[in-house]
Amino acid sequence: MSIDVELALVLGLFMIGAVVLAIDNLVYALSKRLSRWMRNRKSVSRTPPAFTSTQKKRF
Repeated sequence: MSIDVELALVLGLFMIGAVVLAIDNLVYALSKRLSRWMRNRKSVSRTPPAFTSTQKKRF
């Protein structure tokens, strides 16, 4: 194989690795945001009844 072909293969593998790493980071960030959203949603759904009951007791 000539040097051009080997260089193209190395650059191609490098580009594939960069794309895989970018996709991995994107999936990680989205899963982290989704889990945070689900946790906030659960805490918000639990908090208002207790909060409104304390407000009713104050008034």
